[in-house]
Amino acid sequence: MEFEDSLANGPHALLARLAGNWKGTCKTWFEPGKLAETQPITGRIRRVLGGRFVKHTYKSQLMGQTMRGHALIGFDLGRGKFIVSWADSCHNGTNIMNSVQDREPEKHALSVLGHYPDNQGGPDWGWRTEYRIEGDDKLTVRHFNIPPGMGEALAVEIKYTRA
Repeated sequence: MEFEDSLANGPHALLARLAGNWKGTCKTWFEPGKLAETQPITGRIRRVLGGRFVKHTYKSQLMGQTMRGHALIGFDLGRGKFIVSWADSCHNGTNIMNSVQDREPEKHALSVLGHYPDNQGGPDWGWRTEYRIEGDDKLTVRHFNIPPGMGEALAVEIKYTRA
């Protein structure tokens, strides 16, 4: 697939649909099934480098601290996979997490999987991120924590509406 075709009808067209200013709520779980906190969140997703990527910038609160983050989201035509590089001020420390598509994308959604270190010497944990477009004015971003040898658990859910 050529980039121009992808931009018109393919994965890059899906990325373009994410663009806009967003506001909503951010829910966080530190333990499966135990909601820890719900906070307002604002975000901006803009197309960069001629639509090759979109950049998601957001701001919220987590446990009394300001949380800011950035995700660069793209589709690698060579590999035929969505890719994301993500960093924020609360979850990642000084790490940039790189994630790659882990399942077949849907018409209105994409999913990527990355890994992060245990920091206590154990095996890396998984972190799956899902962007799901729900109509023209709603976007849900979900992050799932995956402990070694276990299934995933919802860790963060952002419900956006266009601002």
